Amino acid sequence: MKKLVLFKKRWLLVLSLGILFSCKVTLISEYDEITDKKITELQEKTSTVLSQLEDEIGKDNYENYKKFYQEVRADLNTLEIRANAIDKNQITINHIAILKSSYDTLESLHKQKINSLEELNIIKSAFNTSFIALVKLQMAKKQGKTN
Repeated sequence: MKKLVLFKKRWLLVLSLGILFSCKVTLISEYDEITDKKITELQEKTSTVLSQLEDEIGKDNYENYKKFYQEVRADLNTLEIRANAIDKNQITINHIAILKSSYDTLESLHKQKINSLEELNIIKSAFNTSFIALVKLQMAKKQGKTN
């Protein structure tokens, strides 16, 4: 009888440990393919425009890029809504906010006319930093290294 009670207790302990170790605690959202693709598309679009602006330094050409800024605002709005709709996604939300600020800075500077390569390089660096952080985060989520 004692052996049966001891066996049941051990079996219960093993079962409890099995359940405990099979539980997955997620500290950040899961990978979202749509967000990943949208970030990559936005990065490509931005790189293209920044390269064009590099060739046009000193020109008063903001009017030629209004459509770009409208599209970027729409893309950022889509990303922002999607990121906010996903639980445990605050890091992505924060990175999108930083990215949004970089576009605001670029547009403001562009309205005044970009006068030097140094000005543009500072902005390019900010964009690169933001996009690298977002892409690394998405890659980590995809590989399941987020918890």
